[in-house]
Amino acid sequence: MPIRYVQGQARAVDTETGEYFVTKFWHYQNPTRDYSLYTSDDRKVFTATVTQDVVDVSADGHSGTYKVDVLRIEEFHPDGSTSFVTDERSPIADKFSRFLRVFLLDHPGMQAALEIAFHLENGEVE
Repeated sequence: MPIRYVQGQARAVDTETGEYFVTKFWHYQNPTRDYSLYTSDDRKVFTATVTQDVVDVSADGHSGTYKVDVLRIEEFHPDGSTSFVTDERSPIADKFSRFLRVFLLDHPGMQAALEIAFHLENGEVE
């Protein structure tokens, strides 16, 4: 798989295309966070808004399960328009899942699992 987590940069990078995936926390009390994918020339491809929880099954921070609920995915088109992804089987949702798996799990000594649930609603977050 050409996607790898880059230690020290907090990003996952596709080594073939140069696309990179980063996260943003809005506020420690906000239940959501955003994950965004950018092209190698820094054009935003999409932003996914999620809620995320981790269950630490080992009590040492090295083994657990990430539970991610995807609330919306906004796709940014090259022409400047945007749209919301409403199908979890879409290529964008698949790309998000592949990058997220690497972003969260590709760490030395980490033994974790990832559960992703999609509750996509045309961009509306309840």
